[in-house]
Amino acid sequence: MIKNKGNNNNNKKKKKKKKKKKKKKKKKKKKKKKKKEKRRTLLQHSNNCDSKSNFGSSNKVVVVAVVTVVEVLAVVVVVVVVVVVVVVVVVVVVVVVVIVVVVVVVEVIVVEVVIVVVVVVVVVVAV
Repeated sequence: MIKNKGNNNNNKKKKKKKKKKKKKKKKKKKKKKKKKEKRRTLLQHSNNCDSKSNFGSSNKVVVVAVVTVVEVLAVVVVVVVVVVVVVVVVVVVVVVVVIVVVVVVVEVIVVEVVIVVVVVVVVVVAV
């Protein structure tokens, strides 16, 4: 057996020091603000601007025209409706013209057939 002499620490197992874990700070997520659509009319603009302050400055906004999705959809719907109406009118006109042409041609054919039948009957009777 080997005896430890006094304070000789060479033979002793060294204890590992536990490392302290640093706490991670949680980052706060910034909330995204929804952009509000600003609409200004000429009247509102004239009420908000003083003639004395900011006269002649370049940062004035006279009229801000904001086109919303609803307005775009409304224009698209109107255009589609107009196109559909025009197509329907064209189809109706074409159908009417075709019917008139067919009726005229059929009347001419019927008249010719009637004439041929009358002639055949007269010939048969004469014989």
